[in-house]
Amino acid sequence: MAGVGAVARCRGGHEEGVGAADEVRLGGGHRRAVPDGGRGPGGDRPARDRLNAVLDHGRIRATLTAEGPGEEPEFADPSWGPAWTAARDYLDLLRTAPDRIRACAHEACVLHFFDTSRNGTRRWCSMAVCGNRAKASRHYARTTRPKEA
Repeated sequence: MAGVGAVARCRGGHEEGVGAADEVRLGGGHRRAVPDGGRGPGGDRPARDRLNAVLDHGRIRATLTAEGPGEEPEFADPSWGPAWTAARDYLDLLRTAPDRIRACAHEACVLHFFDTSRNGTRRWCSMAVCGNRAKASRHYARTTRPKEA
């Protein structure tokens, strides 16, 4: 996957770079980059239209290099490069393993991630943030319960 300057925001306040982010920060505004919202390939029509609008800002040009056949992205406006690359990477993920694109299990998180775990059971976009929050809240609930007499 190409390196993307995408920044996803979780309602809980953390920021993390992810290829299949719910929002891609581009300049001063946001462009929605995941059209399915966790509902599966294709999503709803307005979301598909938003993704296709981002993809309209670039294209792949086939090239032949000294190393062999290649592809080179082209953009009319280079500022669309990060959003276009994230949208293209999302399409690649949908093509290869759509069942591995998941929504984070933390109730306050809006992020989606690509599950690369061996057995496909990853639950959190980030174990260090969302997973830790869930574990900490379970621990707090266990330790602050009034003791029965």
